[in-house]
Amino acid sequence: MKKTILKTLFALLFILANQNVDAQKSNNKINITPQLDLAPGVSGLDVTTYPNSTAYPGHYELEMHVTANVNTFQIGTFTLTAQRRQVGTSTWVTFGPTINPFPPGSGDTYSGIARTYQPEDTEYQYRARIVFNSATDGTKVVYTPVRTAKILGLPTPCFSMYNVNSTQKEGSKYGPQTVNTICQYAVAIDGSCSKFEEGYHIRIAEFNLSTWTFGTDYYSGWVDYTGEAPTYTSLNALAASNGYTFTPGQLYVVGFSIGPVWKSAPVQFFRVTSCRESGENNIELVEEVLPIEPEVIYEEVLNPMRLKLYPNPTENYFKVSMNDLDIEEGALISVINSKGVEMYKGTVETNNFEVNTSEWRTGLYFCKIQIGDRIETKKIIKK
Repeated sequence: MKKTILKTLFALLFILANQNVDAQKSNNKINITPQLDLAPGVSGLDVTTYPNSTAYPGHYELEMHVTANVNTFQIGTFTLTAQRRQVGTSTWVTFGPTINPFPPGSGDTYSGIARTYQPEDTEYQYRARIVFNSATDGTKVVYTPVRTAKILGLPTPCFSMYNVNSTQKEGSKYGPQTVNTICQYAVAIDGSCSKFEEGYHIRIAEFNLSTWTFGTDYYSGWVDYTGEAPTYTSLNALAASNGYTFTPGQLYVVGFSIGPVWKSAPVQFFRVTSCRESGENNIELVEEVLPIEPEVIYEEVLNPMRLKLYPNPTENYFKVSMNDLDIEEGALISVINSKGVEMYKGTVETNNFEVNTSEWRTGLYFCKIQIGDRIETKKIIKK
């Protein structure tokens, strides 16, 4: 009885093994050469491009063209499935709709198309899974070669102006234009809203709205060709690098462009005003709107000191002038920039005490003097 059972099992295993061999042999009779193109008309194309879709802004429309050549005459049915994975991952994901099945019948070459959208600043690999069901020779599964699509981020320029005191409409050759009013020593822009730039170009020039013509260029060039536009760029510093300073009452235009694909944001017009306060010898801001406004400027001043800072604006240094009695009591001094970063800290030891500013960036600073419970803050401008 046991011998009979064993013989039966061996016979079944022999039959299954032969069937697998036959199926493999049958499968090997189907010779398929698949091809995948990600753009029409170009064989084996990998894609590196910018977004092109109007229906889905920030996306690129891909066309997967799949071709299967059957080198030996076969009769059967093809089905195709589109797959992709993000570069750096290992799992293939099927996305829809599935490519329409190849038509049933006989022949040598079949093809199908699938479309998808890929978002900017991504890189994906694509392939198609092809299943061929032959009426006489079984089933064969093959994959197309892998193609890669890298969609670059579309360079987009954008900037805003800091420290705008007011805006108004002024007439021009081409109709009313928006003009910003800014203190002459606090002209700066924020370019961080730009996207996918590798460098940025700034042009600052005098401008005549009536004739729509440029005057003297104060600056025109790439500021940092190897990086993104920062949150803060001082136009005073750029103009000063060419020996220019902004003149109260004069109208200026600032243009902002990015690369590597040259694109420009709409220009902005600004008119600078004097920052002098009536009755004062030193120059101070009447009003400013800063990215980060240090809390120290709101300290209450009780029994104010006889404190003066000069020269103001300054280039390489400024001096602190105080009452001799205040100095004898022991005066502490600290200076912070417009972002709240401490630039200097020390003790005022003599009258006309000097602070070196030669390494500081152009901009607005706050000088705090403390004697006991008394605190007084003055603004200092570095040209």
